[in-house]
Amino acid sequence: MPSTDRMVFKLALALWTSCFVPQLYADGQWLEWGGAGRDFGSSQGGDGPAARLAVKAPEWGDLGPRLLWMQPLGPGYSGIVTDGQRLYTMTRAGADEVMLALSPEDGAELWRHTYPAPTSGLQWVDKSYGDAPQATPMLAEGKVYGLGFTGIVTAVDAASGELRWSRDLQRKDGVGVPYFGHAASPMRVGDTVVVAAGGVHAFDLGTGEPRWQNRQLEASYASPILVDAPGGAQLVVAGAGEIVGLDPASGRLLWRHEHSNQHRTILSSPVAGPGGRVFVSAYFLGSIGLRLGGGGKVSEIWEREDVQVSQSNAVRVGEMVVASHNRNLVAVDLGSGEVLWKEKGLGRSNLVHQGAQTLLLDDRGRLSVAALDRAGFRRLASSQILEGRSWTAPTVVGDRLYARNGTSVVGVHWNAAARNRGETLAGLRQEVAESRPVAPLPTSAPAELLAARDRALAAMHAGDPDRLRAADAALKPWSEHPELGIYGLYYRGLVAWQLSGIRDSDDPLRWVDRSVELLSAAVEKREDFAEAHALLGTIYPSYYRLDRARAGSLGPLGDEHLIRAVELEPDNPRILAIQGLDFVYSPPRYGGDPDRGLEILGRAIERADGESRTESDPRPGWGRGMIRLWTAQILASNGDTSRARSLLEEAMQIAPDLAGARTLLQQLASDGDAAQGSDSKTRSKSSR
Repeated sequence: MPSTDRMVFKLALALWTSCFVPQLYADGQWLEWGGAGRDFGSSQGGDGPAARLAVKAPEWGDLGPRLLWMQPLGPGYSGIVTDGQRLYTMTRAGADEVMLALSPEDGAELWRHTYPAPTSGLQWVDKSYGDAPQATPMLAEGKVYGLGFTGIVTAVDAASGELRWSRDLQRKDGVGVPYFGHAASPMRVGDTVVVAAGGVHAFDLGTGEPRWQNRQLEASYASPILVDAPGGAQLVVAGAGEIVGLDPASGRLLWRHEHSNQHRTILSSPVAGPGGRVFVSAYFLGSIGLRLGGGGKVSEIWEREDVQVSQSNAVRVGEMVVASHNRNLVAVDLGSGEVLWKEKGLGRSNLVHQGAQTLLLDDRGRLSVAALDRAGFRRLASSQILEGRSWTAPTVVGDRLYARNGTSVVGVHWNAAARNRGETLAGLRQEVAESRPVAPLPTSAPAELLAARDRALAAMHAGDPDRLRAADAALKPWSEHPELGIYGLYYRGLVAWQLSGIRDSDDPLRWVDRSVELLSAAVEKREDFAEAHALLGTIYPSYYRLDRARAGSLGPLGDEHLIRAVELEPDNPRILAIQGLDFVYSPPRYGGDPDRGLEILGRAIERADGESRTESDPRPGWGRGMIRLWTAQILASNGDTSRARSLLEEAMQIAPDLAGARTLLQQLASDGDAAQGSDSKTRSKSSR
């Protein structure tokens, strides 16, 4: 950058940062990650007991806060920004990444900008948590700026979604894709957008032309912040195993301080305090307090290993920093590192400090409102507003809160009570569910497709590989149908899954791959196809058995699909059954819980008995019988043969041709006779 331009830039930067406080943005705006100051509303004071006790609890009542709307949204952890007119976020659709605008009033989509960003060819990248955008976009000068998973920087018009400029850092600048994909959110610094990806880059807001770059560091996943330090503003960036300070005007390296865990990753962004103090935390390592000085000097003022923040954020409330350590909320004194208190039993939470109140959204979608001070934590209200993995920090503008869980987005009037069930999570979820497929194939489908479906289900019931292949051939033409293609893909995926499990199968892994390919195509066409997600939740774990080399990246995807299926149709008996089996057969270290699994299977039986729908059964009652058979198999293996026999007898009454139930019932009877005979012989011997 020429010296004259640098002087102009520094002047503009000084003017911009001089008003860099939480009141920078107008009401109703949240223009970048963390809102004004990128600090999630951190306060300048008010951490004393008087302030905490004066906080008034929201009057939610039994129904919780007023949920204004819920809309389906594709995968990803990208946060939501708003200029007061539209909401903006990012997601993925197949091989494309999507930047889109939603209405704040009802969540309706206003525009979307799509660009290709395939990840299929990426090596040494872990996609077990998905490959959708993770960084939160940024708003400036009437444009939305985003960073995608693979490193594509995009600027589009905020009003129309039209592309203004784009730069692929991987192709243009040789920036590799990190192990979990790019995740640091772009930030505005003066008239540039700064991106931490494979180093740090600054681009002109209007043209996208490079202003400067620094490749002396390898950026990690945390978003950078601007710190008011002695001697002037500094750009503080979490690198791979270190924290660095850069001159925001030129990118010149000012200092670096090592903070490295075994993975060399820092997920949670630094938190700035007065006097150039900075809080930094890394999982599997701990937290440190830094003090920035003039002339590129930095010093560590404290360190402690027992506070480790993962991917959630931290906020500053006066002189303390509050964040989640595992499932505990922890408050640390910014100056000394002293742990002021720990609150147990809270989910790993993202926080927003709103006035005197703090809003917490935990990783399972529970929203809490709390009062915090140096003496402790006081929960004021708590309610479920999302389900499933809710890792994205919420956006709060006044009384409105916007949150997403990677599959849905909700608008909440968080300071008002729901007036009826329609304004709760259950009510809105039901509204969304009405637009989803109610069965794997509607009875109104063409007779030829219904016949092909019936052939496939009958072949599955018989376990005949030749009939299964013939059924696949009959379904294949329907896979390309413009409206009903998802059903052709679904049943072909189901057939392929059955072929993979047949004894002496020619190539089980090939059939598993085929099943995943077909079902993935189905959910790409219709993301809310719950039963296809549930089936993928069952199939992906097969890689642990068939292909250990690929299991690490593919196996965990089953959890993502199963979570999505449960979110979409939590009362679907087939999905409940798959969820129950997953709890039973997963090892405890991966969340397995056999008792909970049997409880869910019991609910699945109840739901199946109360369901009139039978389109997915190859024989009348077959689905109801199968859930009983699966449950009986688990009970029998646990030694509870009495309950197992009872369920098997019910299964035979419901579906007399369910061969598996008959076989297991006969086996249990035979084992019982053998045990009884053994007891008789023992008694006979003892009587002699």
